Amino acid sequence: MLQDLIALIERYEPDYSRTIQGASLPEVAHLERLVGRELSRCHREFLALMGKSMGTLQLEGVDFQLSRVIEFYESGHWTPPDGYILIGIQDEDPCLDYYLECPSAVSTDCPVVRFPSDGEFSRGPYFYPLDPSLKDFLLSLAFSEKRMAALEQERVFTCSTRKSQTGGLITAPAEILRVVEERARQLGFERVAPSSTAYRFHDQSDAAIYIRFDEADGNLAMTLGTRKARDLERIADILCNGTSLVVT
Repeated sequence: MLQDLIALIERYEPDYSRTIQGASLPEVAHLERLVGRELSRCHREFLALMGKSMGTLQLEGVDFQLSRVIEFYESGHWTPPDGYILIGIQDEDPCLDYYLECPSAVSTDCPVVRFPSDGEFSRGPYFYPLDPSLKDFLLSLAFSEKRMAALEQERVFTCSTRKSQTGGLITAPAEILRVVEERARQLGFERVAPSSTAYRFHDQSDAAIYIRFDEADGNLAMTLGTRKARDLERIADILCNGTSLVVT
């Protein structure tokens, strides 16, 4: 399932595979005993690929090492609620750890959420859904860190909800996505990691486009990155023309 992840990273860092280290089958089995259930297919593949080290792919202040997760469960400090499996620990404030929200049955992949590993669990103000799957989360992290972070110029767009700003414009997020992607293709962008369900990543030599689209609720956000300021203005004008996309 994660072949796309490695291919995406090695598009920008050809030797990336040499920097990662997977966990052993006994180590993964030990985690399954601690959580009392079988892990999802994607979770097991993630641990087998990079459970000991994610190499140069890092999320600042967060530890995804299996040894750290096992240490958490063995400590007995706090028991996660049923249906949630810890995958990453944030060591700095606000200390919102990363969990997979898994159904009772074994599944292929699970949504990624964040909440504090302390106190009484609640799906309230400190519970944050992130991505519909672990695969989407990892692809998003990879494209953000390995491609978008390398571009000096950046601008973020969302769909305006003000009627005074949307008269006569394309406003439906799904149609905006279709139009933007077609224009990106005409500009010479290539879609990469196409297996992502929540994200659209488009790339060319001096620019990249990162789009998050939640089909269920219709939310769309687009980040455009370029090396040169004039390219940022030019590409943004072309992509957003006639749509309700506005700078945030």
